[in-house]
Amino acid sequence: MNPADARAVDVRPGATVTGIDVAVARIRGADLEGRVIDGTTGGSYDDNNGPVVCSGIPGAGKFSPPGRNSGLILFPGIEPGHIVIRCLTSRLGGSASIDIQEADVDNIRVVLQPLITVPGHLRVDAGAAAPAAADLSKIRVMLSPIEQTTPIQTDGAFATPGAMAGDYRLTLTGLPAHAYLKAARFGDTDLLTDHLHLDAEVRNTVDLLVSFNPGAVRAVVVDEKDRPLPGALVAVVPYPEQPRRFDLYRSAIADSGGHVHLDGLAPGDYKILAWEDLDENAWHEPDILRPYEDRGIALHIREGITEDVKLTALR
Repeated sequence: MNPADARAVDVRPGATVTGIDVAVARIRGADLEGRVIDGTTGGSYDDNNGPVVCSGIPGAGKFSPPGRNSGLILFPGIEPGHIVIRCLTSRLGGSASIDIQEADVDNIRVVLQPLITVPGHLRVDAGAAAPAAADLSKIRVMLSPIEQTTPIQTDGAFATPGAMAGDYRLTLTGLPAHAYLKAARFGDTDLLTDHLHLDAEVRNTVDLLVSFNPGAVRAVVVDEKDRPLPGALVAVVPYPEQPRRFDLYRSAIADSGGHVHLDGLAPGDYKILAWEDLDENAWHEPDILRPYEDRGIALHIREGITEDVKLTALR
Protein backbone atom coordinates (compact mmCIF):
# COMPACT_ATOMS: atom_id res chain seq x y z
CA MET A 1 0.00 0.00 0.00
CA ASN A 2 1.38 3.39 -1.02
CA PRO A 3 0.10 6.26 1.20
CA ALA A 4 0.73 8.67 -1.68
CA ASP A 5 -2.13 7.01 -3.58
CA ALA A 6 -4.66 7.76 -0.81
CA ARG A 7 -7.46 10.25 -1.40
CA ALA A 8 -9.23 12.42 1.16
CA VAL A 9 -12.95 11.86 1.78
CA ASP A 10 -15.02 14.81 3.01
CA VAL A 11 -17.60 13.57 5.54
CA ARG A 12 -19.99 16.22 6.84
CA PRO A 13 -21.84 15.90 10.18
CA GLY A 14 -24.95 13.74 9.74
CA ALA A 15 -24.13 12.91 6.12
CA THR A 16 -23.77 9.49 4.51
CA VAL A 17 -21.04 9.11 1.93
CA THR A 18 -21.54 6.47 -0.76
CA GLY A 19 -19.91 5.40 -4.00
CA ILE A 20 -16.46 4.83 -2.55
CA ASP A 21 -14.73 1.95 -4.32
CA VAL A 22 -11.47 0.48 -3.06
CA ALA A 23 -9.42 -1.65 -5.44
CA VAL A 24 -7.30 -4.31 -3.75
CA ALA A 25 -4.36 -5.90 -5.51
CA ARG A 26 -2.03 -8.59 -4.27
CA ILE A 27 1.50 -7.23 -3.76
CA ARG A 28 4.48 -9.53 -3.74
CA GLY A 29 6.70 -8.63 -0.83
CA ALA A 30 10.47 -8.53 -1.19
CA ASP A 31 12.84 -10.67 0.85
CA LEU A 32 15.65 -8.75 2.57
CA GLU A 33 19.02 -10.26 3.37
CA GLY A 34 22.18 -8.64 4.61
CA ARG A 35 24.65 -8.32 7.42
CA VAL A 36 25.62 -6.02 10.25
CA ILE A 37 29.30 -5.14 9.80
CA ASP A 38 31.69 -4.01 12.52
CA GLY A 39 33.32 -1.02 10.81
CA THR A 40 36.24 -1.11 13.24
CA THR A 41 37.23 -4.63 12.12
CA GLY A 42 35.62 -4.99 8.68
CA GLY A 43 33.98 -8.31 9.62
CA SER A 44 30.47 -9.33 10.64
CA TYR A 45 29.54 -7.96 14.04
CA ASP A 46 30.29 -10.37 16.87
CA ASP A 47 27.71 -10.10 19.64
CA ASN A 48 30.34 -11.31 22.10
CA ASN A 49 31.19 -7.60 22.08
CA GLY A 50 27.68 -6.75 23.28
CA PRO A 51 24.14 -7.09 21.89
CA VAL A 52 23.12 -5.21 18.74
CA VAL A 53 19.56 -3.95 18.38
CA CYS A 54 18.11 -2.94 15.02
CA SER A 55 14.92 -1.21 13.88
CA GLY A 56 13.33 0.07 10.70
CA ILE A 57 11.78 -3.10 9.24
CA PRO A 58 8.00 -2.46 8.91
CA GLY A 59 6.09 -4.55 11.43
CA ALA A 60 9.20 -5.98 13.07
CA GLY A 61 9.71 -3.45 15.85
CA LYS A 62 13.16 -3.72 17.42
CA PHE A 63 15.07 -6.88 16.63
CA SER A 64 18.49 -8.47 17.07
CA PRO A 65 20.24 -10.23 14.17
CA PRO A 66 20.19 -13.99 14.90
CA GLY A 67 23.32 -16.04 15.31
CA ARG A 68 26.48 -15.22 17.19
CA ASN A 69 29.23 -13.68 15.03
CA SER A 70 26.98 -13.75 11.93
CA GLY A 71 25.36 -10.30 11.98
CA LEU A 72 22.68 -11.75 9.69
CA ILE A 73 19.60 -9.74 8.71
CA LEU A 74 16.85 -11.80 7.04
CA PHE A 75 13.23 -10.70 6.60
CA PRO A 76 10.76 -12.11 4.07
CA GLY A 77 7.77 -10.45 2.38
CA ILE A 78 8.47 -6.75 2.99
CA GLU A 79 6.13 -4.41 1.09
CA PRO A 80 7.57 -1.97 -1.48
CA GLY A 81 8.65 1.41 -0.13
CA HIS A 82 11.58 3.26 1.39
CA ILE A 83 13.01 2.05 4.70
CA VAL A 84 16.03 2.89 6.85
CA ILE A 85 17.48 0.07 8.94
CA ARG A 86 19.31 1.37 12.04
CA CYS A 87 21.43 -0.81 14.30
CA LEU A 88 23.00 0.11 17.64
CA THR A 89 25.24 -1.34 20.29
CA SER A 90 26.40 0.42 23.43
CA ARG A 91 29.29 2.03 21.53
CA LEU A 92 28.65 1.54 17.79
CA GLY A 93 25.89 2.48 15.39
CA GLY A 94 25.06 2.48 11.71
CA SER A 95 22.23 2.60 9.18
CA ALA A 96 21.32 1.54 5.66
CA SER A 97 18.78 3.28 3.42
CA ILE A 98 16.89 0.91 1.10
CA ASP A 99 14.34 1.46 -1.68
CA ILE A 100 12.28 -1.72 -1.94
CA GLN A 101 10.52 -2.68 -5.17
CA GLU A 102 9.07 -6.15 -5.78
CA ALA A 103 12.48 -7.75 -6.33
CA ASP A 104 14.37 -9.28 -3.42
CA VAL A 105 17.15 -7.19 -1.86
CA ASP A 106 20.34 -8.89 -0.75
CA ASN A 107 23.85 -7.83 0.19
CA ILE A 108 22.47 -5.19 2.57
CA ARG A 109 25.33 -3.86 4.71
CA VAL A 110 24.73 -1.95 7.94
CA VAL A 111 28.22 -0.77 8.87
CA LEU A 112 28.67 0.10 12.54
CA GLN A 113 31.00 2.95 13.48
CA PRO A 114 31.79 4.53 16.88
CA LEU A 115 28.84 6.58 18.16
CA ILE A 116 29.10 10.36 18.19
CA THR A 117 28.48 12.77 21.06
CA VAL A 118 27.13 16.14 19.89
CA PRO A 119 28.16 19.08 22.11
CA GLY A 120 26.10 22.23 22.44
CA HIS A 121 25.25 25.29 24.47
CA LEU A 122 21.98 27.08 25.21
CA ARG A 123 21.85 30.83 25.82
CA VAL A 124 19.02 33.16 26.82
CA ASP A 125 18.49 36.21 24.61
CA ALA A 126 20.07 39.17 26.41
CA GLY A 127 17.29 41.45 25.14
CA ALA A 128 14.65 39.58 27.13
CA ALA A 129 15.91 38.05 30.36
CA ALA A 130 14.18 34.98 31.74
CA PRO A 131 11.54 35.70 34.41
CA ALA A 132 12.62 34.82 37.93
CA ALA A 133 10.07 32.00 38.02
CA ALA A 134 11.18 30.45 34.71
CA ASP A 135 12.40 26.87 35.14
CA LEU A 136 15.11 26.10 32.58
CA SER A 137 15.98 22.76 34.19
CA LYS A 138 13.11 21.03 32.35
CA ILE A 139 14.39 21.93 28.88
CA ARG A 140 15.58 18.90 26.92
CA VAL A 141 17.36 18.64 23.56
CA MET A 142 16.19 15.92 21.19
CA LEU A 143 17.79 14.81 17.93
CA SER A 144 15.26 12.73 16.00
CA PRO A 145 15.30 9.83 15.33
CA ILE A 146 17.45 9.22 18.47
CA GLU A 147 15.00 8.00 21.10
CA GLN A 148 16.33 10.01 24.03
CA THR A 149 16.46 13.56 25.33
CA THR A 150 19.43 15.44 26.78
CA PRO A 151 19.15 17.79 29.78
CA ILE A 152 20.67 21.27 29.89
CA GLN A 153 23.31 21.89 32.56
CA THR A 154 23.13 24.95 34.81
CA ASP A 155 25.75 26.71 32.68
CA GLY A 156 23.75 26.01 29.50
CA ALA A 157 26.01 23.23 28.22
CA PHE A 158 24.70 19.90 26.96
CA ALA A 159 26.10 16.84 25.18
CA THR A 160 23.84 14.47 23.23
CA PRO A 161 25.33 10.96 23.02
CA GLY A 162 24.42 8.02 20.82
CA ALA A 163 24.37 9.74 17.41
CA MET A 164 25.53 8.23 14.14
CA ALA A 165 26.73 9.91 10.96
CA GLY A 166 23.62 11.14 9.14
CA ASP A 167 20.86 13.75 9.28
CA TYR A 168 18.85 14.71 12.36
CA ARG A 169 16.02 17.06 13.28
CA LEU A 170 16.64 19.13 16.41
CA THR A 171 13.79 20.03 18.73
CA LEU A 172 13.50 21.38 22.26
CA THR A 173 11.02 20.05 24.80
CA GLY A 174 10.12 21.46 28.20
CA LEU A 175 10.38 25.13 27.22
CA PRO A 176 8.60 27.44 29.68
CA ALA A 177 5.24 28.76 28.47
CA HIS A 178 6.57 32.24 27.65
CA ALA A 179 9.67 31.12 25.75
CA TYR A 180 10.51 30.09 22.20
CA LEU A 181 13.55 28.89 20.30
CA LYS A 182 14.80 32.03 18.55
CA ALA A 183 17.91 30.65 16.85
CA ALA A 184 19.67 27.32 16.42
CA ARG A 185 22.94 26.89 14.53
CA PHE A 186 25.53 24.22 13.88
CA GLY A 187 28.43 25.95 12.20
CA ASP A 188 27.00 27.50 9.03
CA THR A 189 23.76 25.46 9.22
CA ASP A 190 20.52 27.10 10.38
CA LEU A 191 18.86 24.29 12.34
CA LEU A 192 15.49 26.08 12.36
CA THR A 193 15.17 25.33 8.64
CA ASP A 194 17.68 22.57 7.88
CA HIS A 195 18.67 19.19 9.25
CA LEU A 196 21.69 18.72 11.49
CA HIS A 197 24.16 16.77 9.37
CA LEU A 198 26.79 14.77 11.24
CA ASP A 199 29.96 13.24 9.89
CA ALA A 200 32.10 10.75 11.77
CA GLU A 201 34.01 13.66 13.34
CA VAL A 202 32.10 16.52 14.97
CA ARG A 203 33.75 19.84 14.14
CA ASN A 204 31.09 22.26 15.41
CA THR A 205 28.93 22.96 18.44
CA VAL A 206 25.15 23.30 18.48
CA ASP A 207 24.35 26.89 19.51
CA LEU A 208 20.79 27.50 20.78
CA LEU A 209 19.22 30.86 21.64
CA VAL A 210 16.00 30.98 23.66
CA SER A 211 13.95 34.18 23.95
CA PHE A 212 11.46 35.16 26.63
CA ASN A 213 9.88 37.86 24.48
CA PRO A 214 7.48 35.93 22.24
CA GLY A 215 4.39 37.10 20.42
CA ALA A 216 0.85 36.09 21.33
CA VAL A 217 -2.67 35.89 19.93
CA ARG A 218 -5.89 36.82 21.72
CA ALA A 219 -8.91 35.58 19.76
CA VAL A 220 -12.66 35.37 20.10
CA VAL A 221 -14.57 32.77 18.11
CA VAL A 222 -18.16 33.32 16.94
CA ASP A 223 -20.67 31.31 14.90
CA GLU A 224 -22.47 32.35 11.71
CA LYS A 225 -24.86 34.49 13.77
CA ASP A 226 -22.01 36.30 15.52
CA ARG A 227 -22.59 34.51 18.82
CA PRO A 228 -19.61 33.42 20.99
CA LEU A 229 -18.78 29.78 20.34
CA PRO A 230 -17.42 27.89 23.35
CA GLY A 231 -15.54 24.67 22.64
CA ALA A 232 -14.37 25.76 19.18
CA LEU A 233 -10.96 24.52 18.06
CA VAL A 234 -8.48 27.30 17.17
CA ALA A 235 -5.21 26.57 15.37
CA VAL A 236 -2.28 28.82 14.47
CA VAL A 237 -0.11 27.45 11.65
CA PRO A 238 2.97 28.93 9.94
CA TYR A 239 2.40 30.27 6.45
CA PRO A 240 3.81 29.02 4.19
CA GLU A 241 3.95 25.55 5.71
CA GLN A 242 7.02 24.53 7.70
CA PRO A 243 6.52 20.80 8.33
CA ARG A 244 9.90 20.48 10.12
CA ARG A 245 8.97 23.12 12.72
CA PHE A 246 6.50 21.27 14.91
CA ASP A 247 6.95 23.95 17.57
CA LEU A 248 5.28 26.57 15.34
CA TYR A 249 1.95 24.70 15.14
CA ARG A 250 -0.29 25.61 18.06
CA SER A 251 -3.91 25.03 19.04
CA ALA A 252 -6.36 25.69 21.88
CA ILE A 253 -10.03 25.21 22.74
CA ALA A 254 -12.24 28.28 23.20
CA ASP A 255 -13.56 28.88 26.72
CA SER A 256 -17.16 29.46 27.72
CA GLY A 257 -17.08 32.96 26.21
CA GLY A 258 -15.45 31.84 22.95
CA HIS A 259 -12.07 33.28 23.97
CA VAL A 260 -8.63 31.80 23.28
CA HIS A 261 -5.16 33.01 24.26
CA LEU A 262 -2.09 31.51 22.60
CA ASP A 263 1.28 32.58 24.00
CA GLY A 264 4.90 31.71 23.25
CA LEU A 265 4.63 32.26 19.47
CA ALA A 266 7.83 32.76 17.51
CA PRO A 267 7.79 35.91 15.32
CA GLY A 268 6.79 35.25 11.73
CA ASP A 269 3.84 34.83 9.38
CA TYR A 270 0.93 32.56 10.27
CA LYS A 271 -2.66 31.78 9.51
CA ILE A 272 -5.23 31.35 12.25
CA LEU A 273 -8.35 29.22 11.81
CA ALA A 274 -11.26 28.08 13.96
CA TRP A 275 -13.61 25.13 13.55
CA GLU A 276 -17.00 24.56 15.09
CA ASP A 277 -16.73 20.78 15.03
CA LEU A 278 -13.35 19.24 14.25
CA ASP A 279 -11.44 16.60 16.17
CA GLU A 280 -8.75 18.25 18.29
CA ASN A 281 -5.94 16.32 16.59
CA ALA A 282 -7.28 16.23 13.02
CA TRP A 283 -5.89 19.63 12.02
CA HIS A 284 -2.35 18.21 12.21
CA GLU A 285 -3.04 16.23 9.02
CA PRO A 286 -1.94 18.28 5.96
CA ASP A 287 -4.68 16.81 3.75
CA ILE A 288 -7.33 17.95 6.23
CA LEU A 289 -5.81 21.38 6.89
CA ARG A 290 -4.95 22.35 3.30
CA PRO A 291 -8.55 22.87 1.99
CA TYR A 292 -9.16 25.40 4.78
CA GLU A 293 -5.94 27.43 4.51
CA ASP A 294 -7.39 30.03 2.11
CA ARG A 295 -10.16 30.69 4.64
CA GLY A 296 -7.77 31.45 7.47
CA ILE A 297 -6.85 34.93 8.67
CA ALA A 298 -3.27 36.04 8.01
CA LEU A 299 -1.23 37.05 11.06
CA HIS A 300 2.18 38.64 11.37
CA ILE A 301 3.51 37.86 14.84
CA ARG A 302 6.03 40.27 16.39
CA GLU A 303 8.12 39.96 19.52
CA GLY A 304 6.38 41.16 22.66
CA ILE A 305 3.12 42.03 20.83
CA THR A 306 -0.30 40.43 21.39
CA GLU A 307 -2.48 40.37 18.27
CA ASP A 308 -6.27 40.56 18.66
CA VAL A 309 -8.45 38.75 16.13
CA LYS A 310 -12.10 37.77 15.69
CA LEU A 311 -12.81 34.44 14.01
CA THR A 312 -15.94 32.98 12.46
CA ALA A 313 -15.78 29.23 12.98
CA LEU A 314 -15.55 27.01 9.91
CA ARG A 315 -17.94 24.11 9.50
